[in-house]
Amino acid sequence: MKLPFPPQSLSPLGPPLRGTDVLLAIALILAFDTVAEWAIAQLIGDATPSARNNSDIAWAGLASANIMAAIWLIFLHRRGFALADLGYTATVRRWAALGIVLGLALVPIEYALYQEFFDLFEIEQGTSWWLLPGAPHTGVLEGVTVLAYSAIIVPIAEELLFRGVIFRWLRQRFSFWPAAVASSALFGLAHVWIDSIVAAGAMGLVLAWLYERSRSLAPSILMHQTFNAAIVAAALAIEWLGLAGS
Repeated sequence: MKLPFPPQSLSPLGPPLRGTDVLLAIALILAFDTVAEWAIAQLIGDATPSARNNSDIAWAGLASANIMAAIWLIFLHRRGFALADLGYTATVRRWAALGIVLGLALVPIEYALYQEFFDLFEIEQGTSWWLLPGAPHTGVLEGVTVLAYSAIIVPIAEELLFRGVIFRWLRQRFSFWPAAVASSALFGLAHVWIDSIVAAGAMGLVLAWLYERSRSLAPSILMHQTFNAAIVAAALAIEWLGLAGS
């Protein structure tokens, strides 16, 4: 099934969103995440490096599922919205191509930001698969699983929430920059670790700009997917090729 193209006159504002719905969706996601974190701790734990990797994999997968469940419950089921109402529409080729190019271009920039925060906060490098360089103790099956959902599932869920819902709701009330900065700050904070907060927050500004200009989430999703795929593939390659210590 082809995605619908948004009308040329449609602004990023789209159908009006209620603040109570946005807050309820966020509350549901936090509640779902709390239950998921408890279940993962009980079932998998973090006693060994392999268990920690498996916990990370399970957590990221469940977190994306929680976002999609909350969006479906509040906006699709309760309010009768379609995904197209949240910006999940087709786009023209030039915006799709720009999303992919920006995703690749941001890899060295984000990597430089990571390195600055590694040094500033004395963070141990290679402590998990998403922190370059290296993805320690990650087997082939684990790596392929991470790469698959990082490049497909996670970006779709996060763009629907942070650009399709939160940025859109803020943009209906404020000009672009306040809405972009606020939604990007939340996007950064959702990544928890101090090094990831700044890097993800900066990327969120570019993602919001893409959404604003293209009138579609597709370029933002493509940029997010490209970036995630590149950063995870690089971390896995460094580990598997034995380059982490070189």
